[in-house]
Amino acid sequence: MKPQPIRTSQIQVIRTGRAYGARPLLAETADGQLVVLSSSHGGDRCYRWDPATGREMWSVKFYAGGGPGKAVACPSGGGAVLASANEVGVWRLDALTGEELSSPYMEEVSTVWDVDAGVLPGGRHFFVGAGSDVFRWDAVSGDPLGAPLTGHRGLVMAVTAVPGRNGTALIAAGDENGVILRWDPKTGDRTGDPIAGSRARIMQIT
Repeated sequence: MKPQPIRTSQIQVIRTGRAYGARPLLAETADGQLVVLSSSHGGDRCYRWDPATGREMWSVKFYAGGGPGKAVACPSGGGAVLASANEVGVWRLDALTGEELSSPYMEEVSTVWDVDAGVLPGGRHFFVGAGSDVFRWDAVSGDPLGAPLTGHRGLVMAVTAVPGRNGTALIAAGDENGVILRWDPKTGDRTGDPIAGSRARIMQIT
C-alpha cells in the first residue's frame, strides 16, 4: 500500500507573550487529555495553555532560573508530571495544576543541563537528567533508579531517552567534548562504543 501523506490543520494560535524563543512541549495523558506547555529561551517561567482556546491555565516561576531542559511523563493513573532542569537539580511539577511535587532526590544533584522522559520495558515511566553524570529517576515518586551513569570525561550537556523495538529503550547523552555515550535505562549497562567526531555529527543529523 502506498504511504499516505500526513494531513495537518491549524486549530489554534497560542500567543505566549514572549518576544522570541517559545519552546513548546506536548504530551497526552492516559485518559486522552492533551497537555500544552511552553517556556522561552533564557526564561525562568513555564506556562500551561488550553489547547482548545489558547488561554493560559497556569504559569510557574522557577527559583533558580529554569533552563531549556524540560520533559513531561504521563504514567497511567499518575496524571502528567513535568520535570525541569535547572541550577540546583531537577524540579517536578504536576503538569495539570502547576503544583510542585516533593522530589528531594532530584534536587540534590547540582546543575542539570537537560532532561528527558522515557518508558522502561514493562511500562514504568522515568526521567533522565544530564549534569556531572547521567541520572535516572522514577517519574511518579522521584526516587533514583540505580546509580548515576558514568563514563563521560566532561559535563553532560544533552540527553534523550528513545523507545526501541520490542519494548526496549535506550538512553543517549552527549558531553561538552562532543562524545555521545549510550546505556540500557533499566540495567544501566553501557551499549556500544563511544560516538565521537564525525560519527557524532552524523548521528545528530539523522
